[in-house]
Amino acid sequence: MTSKTEPLNRCTKSIIRTTGTSCPISGIWESTGNFRTTCPVAKGSQMPKYFGKIIQWKLIQIG
Repeated sequence: MTSKTEPLNRCTKSIIRTTGTSCPISGIWESTGNFRTTCPVAKGSQMPKYFGKIIQWKLIQIG
């Protein structure tokens, strides 16, 4: 159950995937590490590179 102040599409559990792996859930993903960016990724798509580098992505919003 979510609180009334928490949007229903916010991810409450950490889901992390590496560049090149299949995206398990459509949504907004945030890069981990020193430089942060976000991008939308569709379920089944390959997780993208960031400036040509293999990184890890964390799901921050289901969508």
